[in-house]
Amino acid sequence: MIKIIMFDIGGVILNYTEDRYYRYITKKLKINYEEFIELMGPLIELMELGKLRHSEAEDILARRFGIRRGQLEWASAFNKLAKPDRKVMALVNRLSGRYRVLILSDISKSRFSEIEKPVLSKLNIEKVFASFAIGKRKGSLDPKEWPYAYVLNKMKAKANEMLFIDNMKYNIKGAERIGIRGIVFKNYSQLLTELKKRGINTR
Repeated sequence: MIKIIMFDIGGVILNYTEDRYYRYITKKLKINYEEFIELMGPLIELMELGKLRHSEAEDILARRFGIRRGQLEWASAFNKLAKPDRKVMALVNRLSGRYRVLILSDISKSRFSEIEKPVLSKLNIEKVFASFAIGKRKGSLDPKEWPYAYVLNKMKAKANEMLFIDNMKYNIKGAERIGIRGIVFKNYSQLLTELKKRGINTR
């Protein structure tokens, strides 16, 4: 029986993935996309693990591409590109009346601070598990570094009591490896259908 429903942020609650930023900023600054993501990918991972500040990442990128830190629009581009899915947010709040609702997200401290007040504060959620705070990422290559067992332990829950909603199939497969049920998010309507199939009351 499902008692806990856990949501990802980027690609679920927010219509945003880091690739949107990569494509926007490389086009605007006329930077080679492949070179940018080759350098940016590892920096994002370090930021999401809380091991690198965004200002440090900006310094590295600015030196590599011969630009000013401000040109990277770290906050302004994110706020421009990341749009909250109001329907999903309303669903989260409806579900919170009947289930324990959590957030589990690979996110840097700087990105988190941008959405904490305008988005997360408007959600009735029990707890947020942010990668930068717990030092574990869903996207880590080593399964030992995945956060799923960590979350279960902190919530004192059984795997079959939890349902995880994420836009990345890889992340869902990771959760399913330890018995957590999962839904690969595509859009709001599809999510409602998948929840109803699992006997989740979405009204």
